[in-house]
Amino acid sequence: KGVAVDVTDESAAAARDKALVLGEGLAFRRMLERLTLRADHEHLPDLPSSEIAAYVRDFSIEIEKRSAVRYLASLIYRFKPAEVRRLLTDYGLWFAETPSKPVLVLPVYQTAGALLLWDEPNPWRDAWNQGVAQDGLVPLVHPIGDLSDIAAVGGEQALDGDAQRLAAIARRYEAGDVLVVHGTRGMDARGQRPKLDVAATRYGTAINEQSLVKSFSVEPGEDVDALLRRAASALVHDIEDNWKRDNILRLGDLGVLA
Repeated sequence: KGVAVDVTDESAAAARDKALVLGEGLAFRRMLERLTLRADHEHLPDLPSSEIAAYVRDFSIEIEKRSAVRYLASLIYRFKPAEVRRLLTDYGLWFAETPSKPVLVLPVYQTAGALLLWDEPNPWRDAWNQGVAQDGLVPLVHPIGDLSDIAAVGGEQALDGDAQRLAAIARRYEAGDVLVVHGTRGMDARGQRPKLDVAATRYGTAINEQSLVKSFSVEPGEDVDALLRRAASALVHDIEDNWKRDNILRLGDLGVLA
């Protein structure tokens, strides 16, 4: 969904034709990346548009605008499952199809001795709410942060993995699991650059308790807000990969049983 195209040509009709071919390629690549591990993305098949068309079942247009020479649209493409599976298998790529139940994200931010979850400002929660792309097999749910959420669970209770409180707030958002992401703001070993240490733990029924620990430092030209957004995006990729590894489809040779 949401494949954005913007093409200018001699006429709106010509621009539209080029835009649909462009969108097809963008959607095909996004779909393959959605199903496969990040480590395998550089090995994904790079097919010409004439071959990609064979894998497309249909497409539809969400929004479109046009002028005399320009065409802008948001498109939806649907692909043929059996053909895509066969393509990935032929390339020797492992892949997963099963989507996870929705996962509720609770970003707990620790800085200068303070522990923030619902308090404002919480730039770590803002990074998850605004800076994370949603296009994978693990749908993420972001809490509103209203009085009911505040009453349901606090920052320390989230970090302690309070099963009863986490289950209660998960039910409120109809989520299968809860992901507690604890971001601790600090400085690097030389005390020159801000860094963020993150411990992410997933609680719930779909997967037994899983933890992930990573560190991120500010890069040249990057401010702290950009660091937080980059860290959140990287964690989403890791969460996606962990889910895919647990749900890899291992397709063997076909046979006939009489």
